[in-house]
Amino acid sequence: MIYICIGIIIFLWITVGFSRRRRRRRKIIFVSDCICVGCRRCVRRCRHDVLEALKGERGTRVTVKRPERCTACGKCIDKCMYGALKLIERV
Repeated sequence: MIYICIGIIIFLWITVGFSRRRRRRRKIIFVSDCICVGCRRCVRRCRHDVLEALKGERGTRVTVKRPERCTACGKCIDKCMYGALKLIERV
């Protein structure tokens, strides 16, 4: 019985890994400049160092610094209180 449970856990772990890789190839994060207020919550949450906060004429805004590192995990989207981030299809 324990071997069946361990087998199911390993199977689910592998399946989730493949779906993340597939999603990573298709999606990327997009920052809407007109909605972003520059609070940097998403920058602090991103483990892959994809986002960067830049100071400009209109104040601090978040931009996508390294799009090739984005895994489309969505953790930065969860942290954004203003809805400025969304996942879009890669070009």
